[in-house]
Amino acid sequence: MPATAIAIAFAWTVLSYAILTLYDRLGTIYAGHKVSYGKVAFASFCAYALAHNLGFAALSGAAVRFRLYAHWGLTPLQIAKVVAFCSFTFGLGGLVLGGLVLLTEPNAVPFFGDRLPISLMYGIGVALWLVVIGYVTLARLIGEVNLFGVPVRLPGWRMSILQVLLATVDVATTATIFHALLPAAPGLTYLRFLGVYIASYTAGLAASLPGGLGVFDTAMLLGLSPYLDPPQIVGAIVVYRLCYYVIPLFLAAGMFAGNEILLRGKGFMRRAAALQGVQAIGSWSEPDFVVAAGTGIVALCGATLLSLGVIEPETDFSWIDPDFADVVNEAGQFVPSLIGAALMVLAAGLAQRVNLAWTATIALLAAAAMFTLAEPSISGSPPCWCWRP
Repeated sequence: MPATAIAIAFAWTVLSYAILTLYDRLGTIYAGHKVSYGKVAFASFCAYALAHNLGFAALSGAAVRFRLYAHWGLTPLQIAKVVAFCSFTFGLGGLVLGGLVLLTEPNAVPFFGDRLPISLMYGIGVALWLVVIGYVTLARLIGEVNLFGVPVRLPGWRMSILQVLLATVDVATTATIFHALLPAAPGLTYLRFLGVYIASYTAGLAASLPGGLGVFDTAMLLGLSPYLDPPQIVGAIVVYRLCYYVIPLFLAAGMFAGNEILLRGKGFMRRAAALQGVQAIGSWSEPDFVVAAGTGIVALCGATLLSLGVIEPETDFSWIDPDFADVVNEAGQFVPSLIGAALMVLAAGLAQRVNLAWTATIALLAAAAMFTLAEPSISGSPPCWCWRP
């Protein structure tokens, strides 16, 4: 993969997170408590970077925003408005671009494009656009709706149009991160890629797994397989996750941790209790995002093992025992996928801090490490640490 492609993808990542800060900026204005852009950018980056990796994005992002915005003077109702505003704004972008793809490249949608009638795909595309148009119209004509008996004030029509434009640019920018990592392929236009990306990202959100691991990756692999070789797709997936998920996760975790330490430090100074400060920092050393980071890493290991059979389908393990070459080769294809699937299941248990899941994960990771060490080189020769007469 060219270094320029990685640099371009990283630049698009920075732009994507910068656009996301405008979600929170508009959200605080809608909630009636305008916050400085510096604070909004900090809260937005921490919330989105952690939510992308935790899964259940609406809930995990809401927890981060509640912690930060409450300290800056917003009431729980105002924070709830900010969270709802940001979540709904993102959905508008998916509706606009999803409708565009269904009306221009309906066959590009994986799983459904080649199975459903074209007229039905067109109808769904029009319906998606009608939802967006209806929202803007309601904001212009009514301004307030009853939701389960609770009056909800809609943003003004100017802000609703700004929501639609902002969300559309955001989704397109995020998709461009992945697109920049792919080599040129005959027939793979940007709109066709966009159809695959939106469908895959939606499936990952619906699964509520950390980062949509496994679901998003499989959908992208299947959707792009008519245009690119599997190793090229998997390589782009790995780098995309590094740019958009892993690096922002550690940056946001460090920033959020530093903010917590500063907030606690001010309280320690006011109380002049150094011992209490040490105890508080010690109790803080097990935050939820550390558990989330471990969960995400285990799930990423599982996804990588699942991909081994695709990346190197002709691995030869017959050097272990030539008399059972067929059996060993079949096991060599099946075992890593089995371990990978088990790790992805155990990641959910780790998120709940289940002791048995921790023990089983350590055992499977050790087995996976031994398996990859035993894997022969491309030339088919046995690994260097094994001796054979």
